[in-house]
Amino acid sequence: RFHVGDEIVIEQDRDGRLIIVAAPDEEILTYLLGGEESPLGRQLRELRQQIVATGVPLLDSEALEREVEDRRGERG
Repeated sequence: RFHVGDEIVIEQDRDGRLIIVAAPDEEILTYLLGGEESPLGRQLRELRQQIVATGVPLLDSEALEREVEDRRGERG
Protein backbone atom coordinates (compact mmCIF):
# COMPACT_ATOMS: atom_id res chain seq x y z
CA ARG A 1 0.00 0.00 0.00
CA PHE A 2 1.35 3.42 -0.95
CA HIS A 3 1.09 6.70 0.90
CA VAL A 4 1.56 10.27 -0.27
CA GLY A 5 5.25 11.01 -0.22
CA ASP A 6 6.42 7.41 -0.57
CA GLU A 7 9.34 6.92 -2.91
CA ILE A 8 8.82 4.12 -5.40
CA VAL A 9 10.76 1.78 -7.64
CA ILE A 10 9.38 1.01 -11.10
CA GLU A 11 10.58 -2.10 -12.88
CA GLN A 12 9.46 -3.78 -16.07
CA ASP A 13 8.76 -7.51 -16.09
CA ARG A 14 9.91 -9.66 -19.02
CA ASP A 15 6.39 -9.73 -20.40
CA GLY A 16 6.24 -5.92 -20.43
CA ARG A 17 4.15 -5.41 -17.29
CA LEU A 18 5.25 -2.60 -15.00
CA ILE A 19 5.87 -3.46 -11.37
CA ILE A 20 5.64 -0.59 -8.89
CA VAL A 21 6.81 -1.12 -5.31
CA ALA A 22 7.69 1.12 -2.39
CA ALA A 23 11.42 1.77 -2.34
CA PRO A 24 13.32 0.02 0.45
CA ASP A 25 15.01 2.48 2.82
CA GLU A 26 18.45 1.73 1.39
CA GLU A 27 17.26 2.64 -2.13
CA ILE A 28 15.55 5.92 -1.30
CA LEU A 29 17.19 8.73 -3.21
CA THR A 30 19.22 11.16 -1.15
CA TYR A 31 21.04 14.24 -2.26
CA LEU A 32 24.54 14.12 -0.95
CA LEU A 33 26.94 16.94 -0.31
CA GLY A 34 30.56 15.85 -0.12
CA GLY A 35 29.57 12.22 0.46
CA GLU A 36 27.30 13.02 3.41
CA GLU A 37 23.82 14.40 3.75
CA SER A 38 23.93 18.05 4.75
CA PRO A 39 22.40 19.10 8.10
CA LEU A 40 19.76 21.13 6.23
CA GLY A 41 18.94 18.17 3.98
CA ARG A 42 18.55 15.93 7.03
CA GLN A 43 16.32 18.49 8.77
CA LEU A 44 14.11 18.93 5.69
CA ARG A 45 13.79 15.16 5.21
CA GLU A 46 12.79 14.74 8.89
CA LEU A 47 10.18 17.51 8.59
CA ARG A 48 8.77 15.89 5.45
CA GLN A 49 8.52 12.52 7.23
CA GLN A 50 6.66 14.17 10.13
CA ILE A 51 4.18 15.79 7.74
CA VAL A 52 3.61 12.52 5.85
CA ALA A 53 3.09 10.67 9.16
CA THR A 54 0.23 13.04 10.08
CA GLY A 55 -1.62 12.18 6.88
CA VAL A 56 -1.62 15.78 5.67
CA PRO A 57 -1.21 15.73 1.88
CA LEU A 58 2.00 17.23 0.54
CA LEU A 59 1.72 20.28 -1.70
CA ASP A 60 2.34 19.87 -5.40
CA SER A 61 4.68 22.37 -7.08
CA GLU A 62 1.87 24.78 -8.02
CA ALA A 63 0.36 24.78 -4.53
CA LEU A 64 3.81 25.27 -3.02
CA GLU A 65 4.44 28.23 -5.32
CA ARG A 66 1.10 29.81 -4.26
CA GLU A 67 1.90 29.22 -0.58
CA VAL A 68 5.30 30.93 -0.91
CA GLU A 69 3.76 33.86 -2.80
CA ASP A 70 1.05 34.24 -0.14
CA ARG A 71 3.57 34.21 2.68
CA ARG A 72 5.75 36.77 0.90
CA GLY A 73 2.72 38.97 0.24
CA GLU A 74 3.23 38.66 -3.52
CA ARG A 75 -0.38 37.70 -4.24
CA GLY A 76 -3.24 39.97 -3.50
